[in-house]
Amino acid sequence: MHDICFFLPRFAWWPRRASRTKVRNPRRGIIPECHPQIFYSHKKYPSVLTADILNKNIRYALEGYLFPATYSFTEEKPSLEEMIETMIAKTEEILAKYTEDMEARGMTVHQLLTMASLIEEEATEKADREKIASVFYNRLEKGMPLQTDPTVLYALGKHKQRVYYKDLEVNSPYNTYMYKGLPPGPIANAGEMSLHAALHPAETDYFYFLATPAGDVIFTKTLDEHNREKAKYIGKQ
Repeated sequence: MHDICFFLPRFAWWPRRASRTKVRNPRRGIIPECHPQIFYSHKKYPSVLTADILNKNIRYALEGYLFPATYSFTEEKPSLEEMIETMIAKTEEILAKYTEDMEARGMTVHQLLTMASLIEEEATEKADREKIASVFYNRLEKGMPLQTDPTVLYALGKHKQRVYYKDLEVNSPYNTYMYKGLPPGPIANAGEMSLHAALHPAETDYFYFLATPAGDVIFTKTLDEHNREKAKYIGKQ
C-alpha cells in the first residue's frame, strides 16, 4: 500500500477572528506541504484516487484533484487533513455525476481531470470550451501533439505572459509540444464547465485555436489558416 503526500493550496487562508473559516482553492498554485501526519491512503477514495497518481512522472500527486470552490469550516483553524479531505470529497461528489459519461467515452478519472485541466487553462471568459475540447480530441485522433502552451508553462514551473520558442524546448513529459498524448496528469484544478466539455466536446473539423488579446477565441482547420490569424492578432502585439 502506498501513502500519498497531499498538497495545500498556496492561497488557503483563515481569519484570526472568525466563527467559520472559508478556504479558497484556486485553480493554480499548488505547493507541496509534506508533513508526517499529513498522509492518506489512496484507498480512502478508491473511485477518485487511483494508482494513476503514483506515476513517477507526475509532479504533484493531487494536482487537479482538489475541486476549486469556497469551503466553509466550523473551526477557526481546521487541520490540513480536514481541508484536503473536504476538497477531495467534493471532487468525488462532482465526478459521481459523470460516471456514465466517463464510461461511455472510455475515460478514467485521471484522464478526465487531465483533459479538463487543459481546457480550463486554455479557456477565456468568451471561450467555447466544447470547441476547445474538440480541437484536443481531433489532434489526439490524428496522432498530432496537443501543443498547448499551459503545459509548457507548467513544465517550466512559472507563469509568463507569452510563451517563446525557446520555452518549447523544455524537456518534460508535461511539454505537449515535445510529447504526444495527454501529459502525465492534470496541470490545474478544473471547474465543472471544463469537466463537462471534456466529456461532451463539440463535433468540429478544427485542429487549431487562438486566443486574441480581446479574449475571443478563433478556431481554424489548417495550419495556414492558423498562421494567418496568428499574424493578424499576435503579430500586432
